[in-house]
Amino acid sequence: MSDYKYELRRDEAVIATGRIQLDDPPSPGDTLSLGMQRVQVADVLRLGRTPRLILEAR
Repeated sequence: MSDYKYELRRDEAVIATGRIQLDDPPSPGDTLSLGMQRVQVADVLRLGRTPRLILEAR
């Protein structure tokens, strides 16, 4: 299990940030559950110690 920081975006605006733990490494195009919402991984940034996910609200 790995920790990730995330930015949830809708129409280019950041609407939420947080942390998530995932069993498998995500790739752009993957769909994840974030609470009750399904989101798409737009990008995975590997900067610093904790990778950052850029997520798009559907």
